[in-house]
Amino acid sequence: MKKIYFSMMCLAALAMGSIMTGCSNKGDEYVDLGLPSGTLWKNANEDGFFTYEQAMEKFGDTLLPTKEQMEELVSCCTWTWSYNGAKVEGANGNYIILPNASELVSNDGDVEPYGAYWSSTVKELDEAEIQQWIEEGDRVIPAGPYEAWYLEVLEAPGEVIYSNMLDELSIRLVKNK
Repeated sequence: MKKIYFSMMCLAALAMGSIMTGCSNKGDEYVDLGLPSGTLWKNANEDGFFTYEQAMEKFGDTLLPTKEQMEELVSCCTWTWSYNGAKVEGANGNYIILPNASELVSNDGDVEPYGAYWSSTVKELDEAEIQQWIEEGDRVIPAGPYEAWYLEVLEAPGEVIYSNMLDELSIRLVKNK
């Protein structure tokens, strides 16, 4: 039953012209969204979930998008949210789908579809955070970094925020023109 349901979802997605992870044999293609930086976004997620360290080891900082590239995607594209993820359309009409590959459970037990994609950019401690460590009586300021920036797809448009490097998130690769 699951195979039939998945196949029907793929056919429906292809019929609508969208490319979703696992539904296309063109998963190695990159899409030009007409972004000012010239960044091309891969049309499918990499298989699996990765900690930041695993992502950097496997894909490196030349394939993972930077925080700035993610912010550009958020600000320069039109985002359409659905329960399955977000359609991200560039000014030139080309688009990618960022699927909700996992679920987020709130404190009250509600489950929401959720997508999260690592960037290559670490979050450095700023002066305010260092001051907070000192004010809280910590004698040792953490050497860090322990956090990295990622693209959260919980609604449209996405948001670039940071998380613990040990969290396991999705990967969407980029390349320059």
